[in-house]
Amino acid sequence: GTDLLPNNAVGGIIGVISSATFATGNPLVTPAISGSYIVCSSAIMGRYAKQLDIQMDDGNFATGSLRVLSYTTGRGSALTVPSGTQLSNGAPDDNQTYVVCMGI
Repeated sequence: GTDLLPNNAVGGIIGVISSATFATGNPLVTPAISGSYIVCSSAIMGRYAKQLDIQMDDGNFATGSLRVLSYTTGRGSALTVPSGTQLSNGAPDDNQTYVVCMGI
């Protein structure tokens, strides 16, 4: 279960999943995130998700190797396959939490 996954600094969970499994569980994430593995971290505040995408990717939350997903259920929604909807560019609310996923 998700109780065995490591926590990030804000109490969310961190996990790694194959890109094929991630794409199957997230048909709304298009174009697909490139990379062999997808690393996801939950409970990331929108203001930090924006900074991550600007500094580590292309600044667009719907393209590139880093994506921001919204989710409505608890801690377990981030992994193993994050459930949620990919945000369009400029969409994250600074004060809401999101799942941030990056291909490696």
